[in-house]
Amino acid sequence: MDRVLSSSAMISVHFAASGEEAARLDLEECQEVEVLGNTVRALKRVLAKKLGVPRFRQHLFCQERGELNDKVSLSPPEELQLVILSFWPSEEKADQKFIAACRENRAEELEAMLRRDEDGRPALHIAAEEGHVQCMSLLLEALAGVHAEKDKPTLAGATPLHLAALNGHLEAVRTLLEAQCHTDARTSGGKTPLHGEIVRLLLEAGAEDLPAEDGLTALELAQKNGHWDVAQMLAERH
Repeated sequence: MDRVLSSSAMISVHFAASGEEAARLDLEECQEVEVLGNTVRALKRVLAKKLGVPRFRQHLFCQERGELNDKVSLSPPEELQLVILSFWPSEEKADQKFIAACRENRAEELEAMLRRDEDGRPALHIAAEEGHVQCMSLLLEALAGVHAEKDKPTLAGATPLHLAALNGHLEAVRTLLEAQCHTDARTSGGKTPLHGEIVRLLLEAGAEDLPAEDGLTALELAQKNGHWDVAQMLAERH
């Protein structure tokens, strides 16, 4: 970065309605905003962690500039006002459009809808199953549940990690692991997310060598499918 924030740099955010302080970012947090791009969007991402409110629900205002869109650059010190929006009630037609955006990896359309609707749990399963990492990241940012279970009878109890692993989507698995999903979650049939070449990544993330499917251990499953390098790695763990 060419510009280094001074020790006095600060961003303060107050609730627009009450005037009560919502957050005050110290130097380290201001630097985090700068690393993320030094925009309103970057600030919202930091505020999401501090306040537990997805950035899609945050509207930021400045007394001199009015409402600030996500691309506006920041120049600390800043004094801003915050309005937290409620999610719009869910409607069947809107739900179908939302799910379609996840299935077809239309990230820009999904982001626009996330500003209105938080119904991200089933959508995260679909995006993980399809391996659409960009959409997954948006859903996770909207606080979609990484541990949520899928109701489909054939995969009852399956988490998004099960679906990403089962379909061999390595980057999707990495994304979910970064979101601190449970690596050893089981379906109602006792299956864990340990599948094929994904095993290596899951074991590195701390997953246990539990029965994977059809009564087979992950080692036996790797041998059955001819993944000999994974089988050797699993054998070395015993």
